[in-house]
Amino acid sequence: MPGFCWVRVRIERFERGLFTVVEFIQREAQLEFLRTALREAISGSGGTVLVEGGIACGKSQTLEWVIDEAARAGVTLLSAAGSPAEGGAPLGVVAQLLDGAPPLTGLPSAVEGAADQRPGRFARQLTAAVRDMAEQAPVVIGVDDLQHADAESLHCLLQLARLTRRSRVLMVLTQPLHGGPRDPQFAVELLRQPAVHRMRLPLLDPDGVAEVLAGHSDMPASAADAAELHQLTGGNPLLLRALIEDCRRSETYWSSGVARLAAGELFGQALLTCLRRGGENTWEVAAALAVLGDAADTESLGRVAEATSWSVDEALQALESAGIVDGARFRDPVAQSVVLDSLDAGERGRLHRHVACLLKDQGARPSEVAAHLLAGGEVPDPWGAAVLREAAEAALHEDDARLAIDYLELACAGCDDERVRIDIRLRLAAVLWRVDPTAAELRHLPDVVATAARTRLPAHTAGRLANLLIGHGRVEEAREIIGGLKERASSGQWAAAQAALDLVAPLSGRWYAEGDEGPQDHPAPGDLTAPASLDGPPRFPVLPPDSGGEGSVERFLRVSPLIDVTLTPIVNAVVSLYYGDRLEAAEDACRKFLEEAGRRRAPGWRAVFAALRADIALRGGRLEAAAEYARESLRGVSDCNGSFFLGGPLAVLVLTHTAAGDYTAAARRLNQPVPDALLKSVYGLGYLRARGHFHLATDQPEAALADFMTAGRLAVRWGVDRPVLLPWRTDAAQALYQLERVDRAERLIVDQMRMPDAVYPRVRGVALRLRAQSVDLKLRPSLLARAVEDLHRSGDRLELARTVSVLGETYRELGETTRSIAVTRRALHLARECGAEPLCEESGQRLREGERKRVQDLGPAGGAPAEPAEGDVLGAEAEAKLSDSEKRVAALAACGYTNREISAKLFVTISTVEQHLTRVYRKLNITRRHQLPLEVHLPTNEIA
Repeated sequence: MPGFCWVRVRIERFERGLFTVVEFIQREAQLEFLRTALREAISGSGGTVLVEGGIACGKSQTLEWVIDEAARAGVTLLSAAGSPAEGGAPLGVVAQLLDGAPPLTGLPSAVEGAADQRPGRFARQLTAAVRDMAEQAPVVIGVDDLQHADAESLHCLLQLARLTRRSRVLMVLTQPLHGGPRDPQFAVELLRQPAVHRMRLPLLDPDGVAEVLAGHSDMPASAADAAELHQLTGGNPLLLRALIEDCRRSETYWSSGVARLAAGELFGQALLTCLRRGGENTWEVAAALAVLGDAADTESLGRVAEATSWSVDEALQALESAGIVDGARFRDPVAQSVVLDSLDAGERGRLHRHVACLLKDQGARPSEVAAHLLAGGEVPDPWGAAVLREAAEAALHEDDARLAIDYLELACAGCDDERVRIDIRLRLAAVLWRVDPTAAELRHLPDVVATAARTRLPAHTAGRLANLLIGHGRVEEAREIIGGLKERASSGQWAAAQAALDLVAPLSGRWYAEGDEGPQDHPAPGDLTAPASLDGPPRFPVLPPDSGGEGSVERFLRVSPLIDVTLTPIVNAVVSLYYGDRLEAAEDACRKFLEEAGRRRAPGWRAVFAALRADIALRGGRLEAAAEYARESLRGVSDCNGSFFLGGPLAVLVLTHTAAGDYTAAARRLNQPVPDALLKSVYGLGYLRARGHFHLATDQPEAALADFMTAGRLAVRWGVDRPVLLPWRTDAAQALYQLERVDRAERLIVDQMRMPDAVYPRVRGVALRLRAQSVDLKLRPSLLARAVEDLHRSGDRLELARTVSVLGETYRELGETTRSIAVTRRALHLARECGAEPLCEESGQRLREGERKRVQDLGPAGGAPAEPAEGDVLGAEAEAKLSDSEKRVAALAACGYTNREISAKLFVTISTVEQHLTRVYRKLNITRRHQLPLEVHLPTNEIA
């Protein structure tokens, strides 16, 4: 063989509608061998060259190069190409050879009827005719894609191969390295001929790819780029050319990883062309390999592709020789993706199902099997649903809730056992909470509830359903399920029903038994998870004030993991804290679980805790924060008009907009569609209350009263008539006061104050404020002072601001102008902190009137009335200069208390009061009591 050297030979041709340049890199040795063979044939010593190579590695281009060289040398050319479409036509390839040949003596110009002759006779005639032709001029015979030639043509070509040794005939045949002619005897007989030479076309190595890139000056490249292209194409010239063209089309210059990003339409078409050219068996094995991925080996490929081991080995060798695979793996994931994307849905599903069955038989992990079941879209009975359920739990362990949902939904769709399907739906509804609470209640719960109404569920399933309904706030439906369990327990099925009821109790902690109407007893301190007796009233996990149970609840929240079965207990524990006026602890817990839900990719859980945080912020009088948390909760769920959950954050937004005076925004929220069945859930109670307060603020007391009373009737019906949860009596009393139905309002207030929940500071504080409206004017300050103290303890700054404002108005009516100004200024400050604009306007107006009244009372020396904001500056100065004891004395003195009254209120001597006042005067550089700042940051209950 001649020595090896670098050469670039360009052959231009039109292929598949694209004008391309076929480049010969690292082919000089092979081309020189063919030149020598052509020269020897012309000189009288012919032969046969069998050109072999991987799919799309340049065999056809090499044959074309030989034909071009022969044409320039003036020899006679006979050419043909095998085709899968013509593989069954006798003498199809020979017919192509003769179509372009000059008339041959003793041989018909066409081969009609030749197939009817004995094969040997026609072959001898053809050989004799070609010999005669070669005596006139050298002959070059080229046959491409020999693997597709028919048997009769192969016999003729074998006879011609024997002829070439002794005549001026060169025959060049091309075939793939693997998967040659279907007649194995032909290959053996051909290679036995002494004048037959095999020539292999190798793939390009990385240096060859770099040489190709060097010819594209418009695309700067480096050794790293060449290595990447070699990894993607395996050195296959067709794939390499297509990938380079994709990069040009994308106008992407080389950088690390750019080839994978640029690999597009042409690369995909070229790869699929290679696979199709390899034959049906090669395609089937490649498709199976793409689906199997890392689990592929010869045996598994055979099962999935439904092929023999020999066929699989041959296909893998063909793919490897084409640079597409390396062993039983695609060289690069891009190629694997192209193959997968090319499969139609039906074919891909069939292969994935075969792979799932294979992996299951091999004992693979459920998650590996389930991934293929999911891709296949069908569940083989009876084991498929069980595998999918196991895989779903494994996915949840990795916090991949969406994948778990996909597994469970497929298991549900493929399960024929109705009881098992109900269990799967219940699990789905629980898992969907992680992603979207609205989808959780709408997509699966309705069907399960309908089934429960139609058939008798197993006790444990009924218990799980009741707990899930309670978690979704669907009290009405949960009570029906629990009622059925109680009937079973009383009719002899005690063990199963009791176990189911015990399941409901610890998980829900809310409404798990049908109780009597009317006030309910408090749970024992810290008793959030104890099961209820079957005949006992429902209990809500709200901690009584000063019960000592806060510590156990907070410990539970610190140590409890956030998982599906603990979600409801955690929510209830947080609720128990903020309904028990432990707002800061509840806020800290919500912040912790919000962060955890974010880390664990659970937007549904984030929506739940954002809604809780909105409630907490509203309860603390932080209107802007409450609105933002409520909006965050709504952003985390799908916009489903049929969802009960949306009623919670929607109610918070209505209340915050109403308290802030943005009645247009509140009305817009109330105009949003809500499900007709909302009033069957606890969210309906909050929604009614929010709408009632909007009506109250917009001078619609009759409508407000109707909403409050409806909420009250539902609370009584469900056995959750707890003012700490729903203070509907005091709400209704406010509407009744506007309607001037004072007697009825007083009865409702007194009823609420007699209930056990009156021990809660917020409940008692609001009731005392409203009660003060109907007592003698001189008795109001003491009631309001107690209300201020209670609301200060509860942390509800909005209700505190309202109460302080009423107290200021009371002092004004009593003629205590200075004290009225101080208290009203405190109310204004609190209202501003909350963002309650209507209350700010009311307090500001009252403050301005009070200042004018005080100036009139003081006479000319009093000066001009001060603007409300001026006190803030002096108050800030006092904050910085005064001690806590001095602040208390100064604040009370500014409010008009005498030294003796201050002494009694603070439990100090009159002399101590005088000493404190002297130091205050000196520090603030003032000389008189009326110059004391009226805005000192002191607990409002001490001012009152």
